[in-house]
Amino acid sequence: MRSNVPVLLAAALLLGGCAQTLLTVDRVESPYRDLSTLQKGDIVHLPTGRLLTEEELLEFLSGYRVVYVGETHDNVFDHDVELRILKGLAERFPGRVALGLEMLRRPYQDQVDRFLAGEMGEREFVRTVWSESWGPQSWPYYREILLFARENKIPVRALNAGRDLTRAAVRVDELEDLDPELRDRLPEDLDLDDPYHRAFIQGIFGGHSKGTSHGDAFYRVQAIWDETMAETAA
Repeated sequence: MRSNVPVLLAAALLLGGCAQTLLTVDRVESPYRDLSTLQKGDIVHLPTGRLLTEEELLEFLSGYRVVYVGETHDNVFDHDVELRILKGLAERFPGRVALGLEMLRRPYQDQVDRFLAGEMGEREFVRTVWSESWGPQSWPYYREILLFARENKIPVRALNAGRDLTRAAVRVDELEDLDPELRDRLPEDLDLDDPYHRAFIQGIFGGHSKGTSHGDAFYRVQAIWDETMAETAA
């Protein structure tokens, strides 16, 4: 049976059933490049410092079931790269690519499916789904990606936790205090005692995640987000 190859933007890109393509270098040297020598559109393989063509990048990504595509949310160039990767992999693996987005929340999956099926117009989707999940001002950054997915019948998965769950998680002292319905929606492998993940979050967000009660609630929500997206992608 042919498995789907999900592309998870701002989360992960999943590719299945392909042999990994290894990149080699002709000589051993520092992989770190002088940024002033890079041109717009250059693709750098960070472990080796080697410049890749777009075709080489797609060939390399094709060897993985999961590929994370990071972004700065308001950077139009990042979203252009995401769309090019999605298009390239969809062309290589027709009917085997799916898109997952951090920006969409699990409770809206049915509405996302309706939008993809053409049963919901763009304006209604932005008003009732995208605005509630991520905010209306961000839609132009992701519009071409979602429209490409709809036009090419690429499944889209809403990865993130519902806003009602994360808001409730902030208000309680312990997650055991959540209403049963919300508690049942927590990711199965949620671990709030991982010191490495906590240090990672503190390194990114600094003072927001210090050891105060507010900081504990902040970290709790970050962990719910991360574990929910991982669980949905899996």
